[in-house]
Formats: sequence, C-alpha cells, structure tokens
Amino acid sequence: MSVYLISGLFALGGVALTGVLGEFRAIREARSRENSDLASLKRETYSKAIDQVELVASKVARWAGANDEERSERSHAFWDELVLAYQILNQIKITGRTQEPAEAMHRVLSIYRAAVENDERKLPKPREELREMVSLFRTDLGLAP
Repeated sequence: MSVYLISGLFALGGVALTGVLGEFRAIREARSRENSDLASLKRETYSKAIDQVELVASKVARWAGANDEERSERSHAFWDELVLAYQILNQIKITGRTQEPAEAMHRVLSIYRAAVENDERKLPKPREELREMVSLFRTDLGLAP
C-alpha cells in the first residue's frame, strides 16, 4: 500500500511540476512578444521622426527662399509640420529607453524653429545634431551607432 501511495505522490508532483513549468514558459513567451512589439513600435516611431524632421527642414528651406508675399503662407506650412514633429517627439519620450533620443530630436527641431522665429533668411544646417539624433535612435534600437 505504501508503494502505491508513494508512486501516486510522485505522479501528482510530476503533474504539478509540468503545470508550473508551463506557466513559466507562457510568461517568458509573453514577455518576449511584448519586447518584440515594443521594438517594432520604436523602429516605426524613429522612422517617422526622421521623415518628419526632413519635412520640417524642407518647409524651412521653402520659407527661407520665399519672397515677402509667400513667406506668411509658407510659415503656416512650417508650423503645421513642426506640430506633427513634436507629436512624434512625445511618442519617443514615452517609448524610448532613455530620454536622450528625444532630447536630440528636440535640439534639431529647436534649430529650425529658431530660424523661423528669428526671421533668419538663411537655411540652418544642423548636420552634427542630425547625425547625433540618428545615432541615438540606432543605439536605442540596439543597433550599432
């Protein structure tokens, strides 16, 4: 009788152990899936950010090259694109591992914004700031800078 009791306890222990290990595996897979989803979201957001910064730069270039009659109209187009860029910047602040990528994008946008606010006629060229922004985006994604 004791043999049957002991073998029953071992069987019950095996079933319990299988259940616990199955739960651990499910938790690990869910965490992996969440990490993958977050990486995809970051990649998408950073891609949109780079495109939007280029669009803002394009609007500043059109604004800087415009005559006085066209300047007001082109200024409105710049501000519309800048608002979208700041919305993407807020997404980066939420999803980024650190705030450094968001701060780098903010520095780039500030250069373009200052040019329009100060009514500068020449196009700013923040090459180093853009390079740093892209490098920080790549680092946050786990890619080589």
